[in-house]
Amino acid sequence: LDGDLGAINKGQKDILEKTYQSNERMIALINDLLNLARIEEGKYALSFGSADIVKICQSIIDLNDESFKNKGIKLRFNKPAKKTIQVSVDEEKLKLVIQNLLDNALKYTAKNGRVSLSLKETGQGARIEVKDTGIGIAEKEQKRVFSKFFRTSEAVLMEPAGSGLGLYMAKNIIEGHGGEIGFISKVGQGTTFYFSLPAKA
Repeated sequence: LDGDLGAINKGQKDILEKTYQSNERMIALINDLLNLARIEEGKYALSFGSADIVKICQSIIDLNDESFKNKGIKLRFNKPAKKTIQVSVDEEKLKLVIQNLLDNALKYTAKNGRVSLSLKETGQGARIEVKDTGIGIAEKEQKRVFSKFFRTSEAVLMEPAGSGLGLYMAKNIIEGHGGEIGFISKVGQGTTFYFSLPAKA
């Protein structure tokens, strides 16, 4: 794709891009299944350290900005009043949670939609919200959202590829931090996922 082996025409580029995307989906699926196995075997250990949650959120926003622009979706980071908020977290696994929530918002929000990542300091620690103007989740399916392998019927229609493991793993990671995760959603009006993290001890 980069032309390292010579110039390629449009038809070749289209095929290579489809192959690349298929490969990326397979890698993501395998990683999800490996993480699932670790969770079920009790080997998905968290490695805690002190980190600035504001810096973590900003780095993820910067990483995702281009993808949202390419789809024509406005991505906004609502920062807290404080410039730094220290928390005790497994930074890499926490990034996985936030990235998963943003990935879902990107997948299930149409062009000209809006997605925001909000960070607030609370008396108990920090609260993060990912809000979108996407397809929403039907009330009858909301009980199963954090279940293993579950995907809503609307999500499957809009984005056939997906393991249904992202939110299951997100719940395990947040609860492993001593936090709580939940959501508010209405069909056709969007979804807000939120989770809390306890303050650094």
